[in-house]
Amino acid sequence: MKIDSIEIKNIGPIDELKLNFTPRLNVICGTNGIGKTTILETIAANFFGWERTVRIRKKYNTINSNFIVNSKDDKRNDRNMKVVGYHPFEYAIQDSASHSQLDEAKEVIYFSVNREMAYKQVTSIPKDPLRDKFNSAELAQNGLNSEDLKAWLIKRYLIMGRPEMLSGYEKRNYELAIEAFNKIDPNVKFSHVENQTFEILVKDKENMVYLEYLSSGYKTCLFMILGIITEIEFRYYDNKINIEEYEGLVLIDEIDLHLHPIWQSKIIQILKNTFPNVQFIITSHSPHVIQNLAADEIIALEYNEKNKIQLKELQLNGYGLQGWTVNEILEDVMGMKETQTSLLTETMDAFESALNEENEACIKESYAVLNNLLHPNSPLRKIIEIQKAGWS
Repeated sequence: MKIDSIEIKNIGPIDELKLNFTPRLNVICGTNGIGKTTILETIAANFFGWERTVRIRKKYNTINSNFIVNSKDDKRNDRNMKVVGYHPFEYAIQDSASHSQLDEAKEVIYFSVNREMAYKQVTSIPKDPLRDKFNSAELAQNGLNSEDLKAWLIKRYLIMGRPEMLSGYEKRNYELAIEAFNKIDPNVKFSHVENQTFEILVKDKENMVYLEYLSSGYKTCLFMILGIITEIEFRYYDNKINIEEYEGLVLIDEIDLHLHPIWQSKIIQILKNTFPNVQFIITSHSPHVIQNLAADEIIALEYNEKNKIQLKELQLNGYGLQGWTVNEILEDVMGMKETQTSLLTETMDAFESALNEENEACIKESYAVLNNLLHPNSPLRKIIEIQKAGWS
């Protein structure tokens, strides 16, 4: 199940906006408050449509608020949903989701910004939870949690030695889950489950550590990968599928959250490779996330001259932003007006003014500050040294 576009009118901060999506990867970027999360939650609302949702609200002081999710998928028709609530105590959506919409909720996996893998002691091995359409719809509204991940991994580890207990699909899904540990960080490998405590141990370089002792960024990446794998198994318990065949929709809000820039650069590719048939719609604040994307995978938002949110037209070729510096992306795509500190800007201005006024004392004073401020290999160093040379 893939969606082709969404049209939003008077929801959250958005007046009127239409976005088209590719069938594989779509990353929405822009400044804070521009509506990235609103777009994801509006897409998710199409699959649960519960009246009292607090996730989406109509724009303040507007009359007509609605959204339309369009798809060429033969299984569903385009749906126009009216949003009527602004206050948190009001009904948000006029119509509840139909049975067909709820049936499709199992094809939507939503990660909110809450992706913590908190410690949870496992004292016994429970049955896998079975997600019906109502469970899936609830998760589409609130986002996944990590509650069932640890027990799933422990159970699969323990019964891998009993091949008759797992289908071929389940074995392959477990293998991909184990491979994920090393894909995220080549220094980390899944080791084993302690038979007395049911605790998961991993090898981090040469040290054996508990899963929960790994960094927040690592666990965030692992949560997304294992979260998709386990949800596919929980939702398709009566029609088991290999995760590489899953053709659903995955929504991830602020994918760069808690991640080091190195992981911000690689997590997208890990997800694409692990789930080759999934449609991803993702939001991000990070230039490192979008720097390696193709041109049609980037959806940049901006404010126009009337302070309305609109799609930003980027002049990109087939290489996307791969030739752009991080500063260029921050300024031209993310809308960051200044990428250097005010102290550096003010000192550079003072240095240039002193040169123009031929004020030797101020030239030397500003140069001394810049000499301590600039990166050791900054190209600006050579420029200011040449400019100062005549006043030495």
